[in-house]
Amino acid sequence: RRFTQKIKLSKPLFEERKKLWNLFIPEKLPLASDVNIDELAIKYLFSGSQIKTVILNAATDVASRNEDYHVISQDDFINFADIENNGSFDEPPKNKIGFTS
Repeated sequence: RRFTQKIKLSKPLFEERKKLWNLFIPEKLPLASDVNIDELAIKYLFSGSQIKTVILNAATDVASRNEDYHVISQDDFINFADIENNGSFDEPPKNKIGFTS
């Protein structure tokens, strides 16, 4: 259960991120015409698991809306990508957590 070695895994490059976005978006997932995978892959330097999280969160949010037709827009992806980006462990936290004196 414990690793004795540290392994650094590099983030995927643009083309790899683009492939991951396309791989993790199910074919039957209804997308708005404004969805731009290139823009998402350029703007967000995410790992595969982060991309999958963004897609799942956006799909869950859209499915829970009280609408007749559920479609995911670019803004939906951007909203959850920004949330994922702000909660990333890759950078020092923007907000301190815990007790303050």
